Amino acid sequence: MQNFARSSWNPSIGCSKVSPGCLNCYAQNIATYLQKQGNATYKDGFLFKILPERLKIPLKTKKPTLFFVNSMSDIFHENMPFDFLDEILKIIAKTPNHQYQMLTKRPKIMAKYFKNHQIPKNLWLGVTIESEHFASRLEILKNLDAFVRWISFEPLLSSVKGIDLSGISWACVGAESGARARKINPIWVREILSQCRKSGTSLYFHGWGDSGVICDEFDDFKEYPKIFTPKTSLFDF
Repeated sequence: MQNFARSSWNPSIGCSKVSPGCLNCYAQNIATYLQKQGNATYKDGFLFKILPERLKIPLKTKKPTLFFVNSMSDIFHENMPFDFLDEILKIIAKTPNHQYQMLTKRPKIMAKYFKNHQIPKNLWLGVTIESEHFASRLEILKNLDAFVRWISFEPLLSSVKGIDLSGISWACVGAESGARARKINPIWVREILSQCRKSGTSLYFHGWGDSGVICDEFDDFKEYPKIFTPKTSLFDF
């Protein structure tokens, strides 16, 4: 088993709201703050843009790292050029010493892209499911032949009882943070835990955020897919 450092890699930034999970977007809040601070990268706020100068960051990173790709955007945003995605995938394929996580609320675009592209074995593909209304995103993900498929139930806004997690390696669950955090019900988390145990899916519980819930029932659930053990948390905005 190999230990991996953890970092984010943002070859693009900016996004637009596509579903209720986006309402209190942490990335938009960060982008707005950085814009007010005069950060040149965020002079346009949260407008989507590609950053080709960041493409080679993984090539310069020697320690095996688990990269979250585009923590400040959606990697499959409508404005993401497929030819730029090609460049990102080339870097991923060239660095098998690293692992990469992609997460999207736009799985149809992800499926369209990978219809004509091979998925590198060191790339994890995931979708966000914030409520049962968006459970259909899971079926699109299951049709993709990724080595690791994962789900982010964050922010969890309703029950997703009965969701079938077979074929899913990892599930992350958590509540919103911030002054406008919406409520979460511990029952919803128990339901996901039950499904994880049925399917053999690892569960990572991120916490109750600012939802007002006080409960330590899930504090010990910090699981990763069995062969990965990230050690640190670093972020490149």
